[in-house]
Amino acid sequence: MPMSKLASPPTDLAVRRAPTFVDVVTERAALGGGTAYTFVSPGRDQRPSLTFAELDARARSVGALLAGRGLGGERVLVLLPPGLDYVVAFLGCLYAGAVAVPLYPPSGGKYTARHAAVLTDSQPA
Repeated sequence: MPMSKLASPPTDLAVRRAPTFVDVVTERAALGGGTAYTFVSPGRDQRPSLTFAELDARARSVGALLAGRGLGGERVLVLLPPGLDYVVAFLGCLYAGAVAVPLYPPSGGKYTARHAAVLTDSQPA
């Protein structure tokens, strides 16, 4: 992507001082910030995107669902392929205070030894 197409950095001091990624998204959404994420896939002309407000709203919804199930502070496997839903789910984990553990979804619906190993390795020390 040409540099001229990249979003300019925020000029609002509150956004630049936001201590976490969740705070950055929340602040940018409140400012009506533009595009937060565009999914670019080789060989596809379509480039779906989310604004900061859309990302914030969708991630809050996921976060509320996770928190409602008592998963704050817990590990949550994010078994999604790359794309907008992955970004929303990952950020939703952060909103809920959960630990996102990203992993490609199992092929054919079958979990592998790798999935089990990642789940085991992601346990708190």
